[in-house]
Amino acid sequence: MTKKKKERVELQFNLSNQAEKELIEFIDQNGSTRAGFIKSVIRQYMNTMQSMRLTGHAEQQSPTETKPKKKRLSNLGQSYSSKDM
Repeated sequence: MTKKKKERVELQFNLSNQAEKELIEFIDQNGSTRAGFIKSVIRQYMNTMQSMRLTGHAEQQSPTETKPKKKRLSNLGQSYSSKDM
């Protein structure tokens, strides 16, 4: 048995459906090949999803690090700086 180097994926479009016909026309006008166009769209989608996961994970950790420090106000009757306000 030999190991497959490529996996075949098939998409079927119904050309009697106007929306799907427009998709095929768009791919033909804007892609080098149909398969290459679909691969590039899937890659972009994957990258977007991965970056969303990474930023979502970073947002959960960052609020503790980016909390502004509370300024300590001086007691009444003592000198203070305008930076304390």
